[in-house]
Amino acid sequence: MNSILFFVFICEFLIFIQTAQIVKLPKGFLKCKQNEPNFNDCVLEASNLAVPELVKGQPKFGIPIIDPLRIINLQINQGHGPVSIKLNFTDLDIIGISSSTVSDVKIDFNTYQIKVKLYQNAPLTLSGQYAIDGKVLVLPINGKGPCNLTLYDFKEEVDGHFEPIEKNGEIFWILKKMKFDFTTSKLYINLENLFNGDKNLGPQMNIFLNENWHEILEELRPAISDALATIFTQIAQRFFERVPITHVFPKK
Repeated sequence: MNSILFFVFICEFLIFIQTAQIVKLPKGFLKCKQNEPNFNDCVLEASNLAVPELVKGQPKFGIPIIDPLRIINLQINQGHGPVSIKLNFTDLDIIGISSSTVSDVKIDFNTYQIKVKLYQNAPLTLSGQYAIDGKVLVLPINGKGPCNLTLYDFKEEVDGHFEPIEKNGEIFWILKKMKFDFTTSKLYINLENLFNGDKNLGPQMNIFLNENWHEILEELRPAISDALATIFTQIAQRFFERVPITHVFPKK
């Protein structure tokens, strides 16, 4: 989920470089040239140095507060298989992104591709409102209300595919597709007000969900990954369209 962190880092880098005469770069921020022998290592170090600045948000540049990261609406429709549900999250806060570490970065200027691996040093919590209806491992489920989902040892892999476009003599990288995948060692689930607040069925269903979290998550993984990739693509694209790629990573 916090793949957005790396992409927003790149976007902030873009804006800082473009307006360097006005805005001071964060202390210790590294500039990475394309022809550096250890270019990817430089970007890796720069991205991790930028994390403390990014989580604060940069409102004057249109960069939101990243921890917590507010998602207004996230829909997951799983229409078949052992888990068949319609699940809608609203006003969802993702908390814990500030503990992010970028573990690997690969940028290919020939294929216009960026691959990133990240992990969380602390649990990642999703807190907001939910509405669910359907079936989970043969059991019916429905309800709406507050929810809390906590993921432990959360790791992400992001693969961004770009297309170069020339505008006014400059080359911009336009994000065309993003692939997102993740792993976690444990998912804790708490859905309040299940079955219209039934005090017997609701708690029992939460116990069932937590006992079977791995099977449930595996069924929902493609839908969750696609939904998050769509959200992060929309956010990242607003920034990548504005500044030439050579302003981000100079050739010399």
